Amino acid sequence: MEISDIERPRRVDLGAIERELREIRRQSGADSDHPAVRASLLSLVAVVAPNERDVVSDLAADVALHHPSRTILLVIDPDAAADEVTAEVSARCQLSFGMRKQVCSEQIIIVASGKSAGELHVLVSPLVTSDLPAVLWWRASRWPEPRSFKLLADASTRVILDSAILSHSVRDIRRLQELIRGLKSLPVADLAWARLTPWRAALAGFYDVPAYRPDLDGLNRIVVEYSAAGVDGAASEQGSASTAPGVLLLVGWLASRLGWKPQRASGDDKAVWTIDFTGNAGDVQLTLSVQPDANHSDSAPGTSILRAELGKDSGGIKGSSVFSIRLKEGCLETTATIDGEQRGGRVVPCENRSETDLLREELDMLGRDVIYEEALSMAAKIADLMAKA
Repeated sequence: MEISDIERPRRVDLGAIERELREIRRQSGADSDHPAVRASLLSLVAVVAPNERDVVSDLAADVALHHPSRTILLVIDPDAAADEVTAEVSARCQLSFGMRKQVCSEQIIIVASGKSAGELHVLVSPLVTSDLPAVLWWRASRWPEPRSFKLLADASTRVILDSAILSHSVRDIRRLQELIRGLKSLPVADLAWARLTPWRAALAGFYDVPAYRPDLDGLNRIVVEYSAAGVDGAASEQGSASTAPGVLLLVGWLASRLGWKPQRASGDDKAVWTIDFTGNAGDVQLTLSVQPDANHSDSAPGTSILRAELGKDSGGIKGSSVFSIRLKEGCLETTATIDGEQRGGRVVPCENRSETDLLREELDMLGRDVIYEEALSMAAKIADLMAKA
């Protein structure tokens, strides 16, 4: 028997999925040269759009190499005219270290069209391995309907999504906050948040230098520049206000960590936003500036951020301090200028982590990311002010 026999998807009736999987396991064990080992540490339920089916199937197979799982791909097409549900099963196998045994993970693909797309949770429950963690990965760019999303999430131990796919406007950040709030204490991971790790680490690095702390504690100005390629032009309730989700998450993280409270927002042409905060040390003004001529390939991998600058302005050169992070040739270059005198800087590599790497990392996490939740909550408050401006 060739390995491709069990890896080739088999069309099955919905009621025969488990039976066909047992047959695949039986066939895989018949290979005396490379006997198969069925491995499963979790159930991964991935919701995808029809045009992303093959891509996500391959992604899930790559992830299964490090996190053996039963993968259930839910391919949703609610706009289709016909109401139909079909299913396929297969095994995705890789030779283990030493090239003697195959490690096989099961993959189930369920395609639901029309109204059937809203009832997939009924099909998922019997297929999830009951004694293992179940992770819901919302990979579709379509916003989930609150009811179907919650029913799928209720059967899961963790939810993974990507706000860079879902969110393109200030309105979407608020929708995301409401969606996650409805999950209560269920752990949620956001791949867009994970992509911000180099920027957050670089900003936090300034606070690791004791000599910088007096000036950082008196910050009154922040500037964040980002590429227009990170914004799709989605409209908010008031005009065409769009800001890349990673930008709002980064600003939300900074404001929530430093205890700032957003007060007002203004933006005449929506390309430059000003948000005023109150903080423990006084007022702070944030400027968000989109750079229409910037090449998105010059921005940090997975984000649209080009530059972040923290400033303390005291009038004149003396007494003014600037802490800057700029993307340059794929790295983050940090500089600090105190009282007009430049201090030491450093270069931080920005590793371009693939979606597979990000997903693997999130599957290693167990609990809630409270810092992310607080950053998103603050980002939603900022977005609310921007939508009303």
